[in-house]
Formats: sequence, C-alpha cells, structure tokens
Amino acid sequence: MKPKAILLDLDNTVYNYAPCNEAGVEAVIQAAGCSREQYDLAKATVKDTIPNSQGASHCRLLYCLQLTEDLTGRTDLIRAREWHAAFWSAYFGVMRPDDGVAEMITRWKQEQVRIGWVTDFTTERQILKLEKLELLEAADFLVTSEQVGVEKPHGKGARLALKKLGCEPGEAWFIGDDLQKDVAMALDLKMQKVIWMNRSASSTSSTSSDLPYMSVSSWGEILEHWNALSN
Repeated sequence: MKPKAILLDLDNTVYNYAPCNEAGVEAVIQAAGCSREQYDLAKATVKDTIPNSQGASHCRLLYCLQLTEDLTGRTDLIRAREWHAAFWSAYFGVMRPDDGVAEMITRWKQEQVRIGWVTDFTTERQILKLEKLELLEAADFLVTSEQVGVEKPHGKGARLALKKLGCEPGEAWFIGDDLQKDVAMALDLKMQKVIWMNRSASSTSSTSSDLPYMSVSSWGEILEHWNALSN
C-alpha cells in the first residue's frame, strides 16, 4: 500500500556524504597548515563539550574555533571564519544529489504524497545543503534536531513532522541511511515502511521477510519498488 507521506533523512540519504565531508576536512587542514590528528582532536574536544544529541555538536565553525585555540593558544575569530568557509566551499564543491532522487520526488508530488525532511544538524546549514542540491521545494516541511532539541533516534522530530503532515506513523514511510538512528527510530514509531539507504551494499534491494525494513543501495531501487506498487 502506498503511503500518505514520506519522511526523509538528508545527509547520506539523498547525496553521498563521505566525499563531501572529506573534501571539507582536507580544505581546513590545508588552510590551517595542521595535521589530520589536530583537526580530529579539535572536533573531539567540541563533541566532549556539547551533548551528542544536539545539532551544534556537528558545527564545523566550532571545530575551527577550537582548532585556532589548539594551534595558537587563543581564539582567532578571523582564521576560524576563513577555515569554516573553506570547509563548506570544498564540501559543496563535490556535493551532488543521488541519481533518481529528483525523479522519485517528482513522482511523489504528482501522486500527491506529502514529504517531510527529518534531519539532524542546524537548520540554516541544512537549508543551504538543500539549496545546493536544488531541493528547496522538494518537501512540504523541514524539521531539524536544532528545532526539536534532540537528535535521532529520539522520535521527537519525526513525530513533529508527522503532525505537520497530518498523518499517523502507520500511514508514512521513512527513508534514512543510519541503522542505529534512522531505522531504529522509524521501527520504534511503527511506521508503515522503513527503507535503509545502505551505500555499502553491493547487492540489490532486500525485502526479506526476516527483516523489519527494506534495504536499498540506490534511489533507482526505491523508484522500482514504487512502480511495483502501482501494478
């Protein structure tokens, strides 16, 4: 049965996160003249200070501020901003939507299926990502962990999105890339269908009755599954 609504994760679900992040980190390392170990230490220091359930724990500006302190013994606001800009310039430079995302979203809109983003991280940065991906108009609602004050696998963000979309969990699908966060949360909420975007999978989609979720490695597989429901 087709759903009334789709809830979508953003990072690593509609685009490949790893090469984007790696490009950003390398840009900071080059701009700062530091080692990967020094960058990782600054990141770890920030994460030790901010609860991992908060969107700010992923903030690259905070990583860069900490890195200036580690390297110079003081907070260098100018350099931190420059390194932060370098990170996102490089990140967006390699960022591309997955093949099939636009086609699938178009189909959902044609069939009047409502869409909501449920994503961790800060609201402004996620909007900038959607702009780069040309997906600003893709969804009816955006709910971020910054907005609700807690990250997945807590279900607060998904429940808020469902309320905005006007449907129950059993009437909606969730698509995300993280088994421990996205999939676990969606299963706990008893959503109609849970789809795991498993980029490391070499096989085709799994709809095994032994699994409480569907595993795919591409948006083409999601489109095929949707088309099969129409037959």
